[in-house]
Amino acid sequence: MSAYNSKAKLFQLSDGRELAYDEYGDPQGHPTCYFHGGPGSRLEGALFHVGGLKHSLRIMAVDRPGMGGSDFLPGRTMLDFPKDVAALGEHLSKTIPNAIFHKLPDEGHFFPVTHMDEIMEVATSAMTIK
Repeated sequence: MSAYNSKAKLFQLSDGRELAYDEYGDPQGHPTCYFHGGPGSRLEGALFHVGGLKHSLRIMAVDRPGMGGSDFLPGRTMLDFPKDVAALGEHLSKTIPNAIFHKLPDEGHFFPVTHMDEIMEVATSAMTIK
């Protein structure tokens, strides 16, 4: 299995902001988004590269707004990010991706866990890892 070399990509949203993301695993695999904990970045997705290759997953790791290479959204709410992810998912795969969320033990109520209804409008399935 091959190692992964990061090649950050940018996706321009309809409001002009850019989302930074990397892709890991199998480029032809089942679309799956990885969302980092805080603080963190899309680079954490590299931890899933070999597993993505083994299990035919195309893992798209996204920097949240204002983190890493993604543009900040002034006045944003926690419900804005699922819309950004839906746009990226449609652009990259024409299907709505599955989702993997990283929740650090000391984060308390991490956004995707507390807003799972909104996430499930974006993703067909989701899981949280610690």
